[in-house]
Amino acid sequence: MIFSDKVAPKVFAVSFIALIFIFYGFVAWRRKARFRSLASKLNATYTDMGCFAPGKITGNDFDINVYTAGVGRSRRYFTTLKVSAPKAPSTYLLKAPFFEKYPDWKFVKVLGTASERVFVTTISVPRYLELSPEQQDRLLSWLGHSSISFKEFHQVLKKNRINELVLSETSLMTTFKGVVSNLDRLRGSLNALRLLAH
Repeated sequence: MIFSDKVAPKVFAVSFIALIFIFYGFVAWRRKARFRSLASKLNATYTDMGCFAPGKITGNDFDINVYTAGVGRSRRYFTTLKVSAPKAPSTYLLKAPFFEKYPDWKFVKVLGTASERVFVTTISVPRYLELSPEQQDRLLSWLGHSSISFKEFHQVLKKNRINELVLSETSLMTTFKGVVSNLDRLRGSLNALRLLAH
């Protein structure tokens, strides 16, 4: 017998943990290679973001970034696509159904602050709120620069599985759950965002 009965379980445990790290390292390396290839196919630049992160892809008018959120076992990957957009009057959260029966104000919010009571004091916290009539007018004015049919745009969002958009002062962004590395889906989603942003 090569190992004694006392050493064998420890060797097995160390080998098993090492195998997990090797597997995770291989998956991370494959993701990085995939993102480098995507950057090349999208005529963009790849930026390495650390050992285990897939990296960031930056093009002339867009960014694709993968990040993790959550704590412990609930940590999850998300992929954000962001395209440059003309200056918006505020930061809006637009859900896809907003465009189906345009404008359906149930499906749009604006970033603001709300007061929250905490013990004996009140604090202001950032939160998406209902739009005032003035904010609705400003958003409609911004959307007026686009020449697309919003019913058709809703179908494009549906086809690319885009559920919501965040319009900020300089960009239009959407987020997908997980690591999205399918070239057709990324290209289609970027083109969908560009329809509204330009």
